[in-house]
Amino acid sequence: MVSNGRMVLIIHGRESEDPTTDRDHNYNWEVLGNAISCMVSQGLIDEEKLDSFNIPYYIASKDDVEDLVKKEGSFTTEFIDLIAINTLDITRSTPESRANIIRSIIESIISTQFGEEIMEKIYDKVTEIIVEDSKLGKEVTKQVSIVVVLKKIK
Repeated sequence: MVSNGRMVLIIHGRESEDPTTDRDHNYNWEVLGNAISCMVSQGLIDEEKLDSFNIPYYIASKDDVEDLVKKEGSFTTEFIDLIAINTLDITRSTPESRANIIRSIIESIISTQFGEEIMEKIYDKVTEIIVEDSKLGKEVTKQVSIVVVLKKIK
């Protein structure tokens, strides 16, 4: 990148500084974990496969991004802000569409670990959990993105 060049990044983020308190960004993983645990309890997935399954996952906050930019040293931050989108306002935001979104992101990892033959049952359970959460008002209501404009230092 040329000196003084700009780069715009839009990345998945979180509002809270404490990653353990921001339920919205953990919700999809929580639902998936509950569905897989249910399959284990029904004997459809081997417990050893669940015990050996680990996906490190971290969503940055605005401060995390700013700190990383400073630490890396090649850019300055010209602009940074959060955008929160109310997912309930999205017209296609049905429990089924949310389950399909989860599936589209992680299916290859899940099928490699637990087997292709169990995929339909896992995502039927994911959909069932999301439907139930929706009835109870426990579903995710927003997604957060961080928009940052970086300027290349000379």
